[in-house]
Amino acid sequence: MSPNRIVRLGALALGLALPIGLLAQSTVTGVSRASNPAISANVLYLADTDLRSRDDADPAGRDDHEPAADVHSHGSDESLGARVQEFELRLTSFVDPHVKADITLSTHGVADAELEEAFVTTLGLPGDLALKAGKFLGAFGKQNPLHTHQFPLVERPLAHDDLFGEEGLNEVGVEVSWLAPVDWFLDVVGGVYNGDNPGLFHSEDEEEVAFLGRFRNLVDLNDETTLEVGGSGLTGRNEESDTRSNVVGADVTLKWSPLETQRYKALTLQAEYLRGDVQGEVREGAVAHAQFRLSRHWWVQGAGDWLTEDDHTTTRVRALVAYVPTEFQTLRLQYGATSPEDADTEHRVSLQYNFTIGSHPAHAY
Repeated sequence: MSPNRIVRLGALALGLALPIGLLAQSTVTGVSRASNPAISANVLYLADTDLRSRDDADPAGRDDHEPAADVHSHGSDESLGARVQEFELRLTSFVDPHVKADITLSTHGVADAELEEAFVTTLGLPGDLALKAGKFLGAFGKQNPLHTHQFPLVERPLAHDDLFGEEGLNEVGVEVSWLAPVDWFLDVVGGVYNGDNPGLFHSEDEEEVAFLGRFRNLVDLNDETTLEVGGSGLTGRNEESDTRSNVVGADVTLKWSPLETQRYKALTLQAEYLRGDVQGEVREGAVAHAQFRLSRHWWVQGAGDWLTEDDHTTTRVRALVAYVPTEFQTLRLQYGATSPEDADTEHRVSLQYNFTIGSHPAHAY
């Protein structure tokens, strides 16, 4: 084939490609498709059972010594069996070059759909500042910002469940974060929320607000290991008792990931402590968990946590093994033993299956 013929064919191909590229960005209605949001769906299935023998429970499913509501009051659902734990639909897109938007719709079970999060985040503000506004999970500690499918274990920790409720600290508000100009990673966050969390504030007055402060330091100990230390504080008026609800927390995370020498090995050690003063009652608790990646597809995890309220302490230990064939699905088997101070220990086995379709945003480090 002569060089001139090759040039003519190349020009023809280019002439066809340009209109096709333009069509990919617009339709006959003139509506652009170039800015369509990234859409993903995440589904959690959960099956669990109580290992206590039927001889220890009455026909209504209650323990001989304690009502079922008390046994299951912290960190686990009262219903057992197979169910949809959560369905989550997430949309993420850039509004323009300066603002990114995230919307999350979720259902717990197969009904009661709700707007879990809907917020915008600014990009490129001067002074290393970032602004987040809308409805979202507040930046308190390590556990609260996580969606259900991101939980290290199947359930949320006892102290988080007791202080923040089953939905967590999820408020309408504004957060401003500042990346300090230092030699290590230092992030400082300040937040103002509408303060309607039912466990902490009970406020329906739009003028009543809650305030949050958080800092976290991240340093590289070596090429394979990072250490993060953080602290959080939250305060707001409780409308029921006309007192202030105050919660403070501290967290530490150690991560080891030798990607160059042992590609599929990883270890995470994390601990978080909470102390809350709500309506004059002090509640405190902590959780510690370890996660070790054995190979490309297998993880093992363990956790222990406790909660003290009204001089009553509940403790829990959990062990979990996870099979992760790809980043889009996970199968986790967990055993947990919850021990209230004045009741029998509950032994529970849970099997959780999680899958994601679509373009899901990356999780925080």
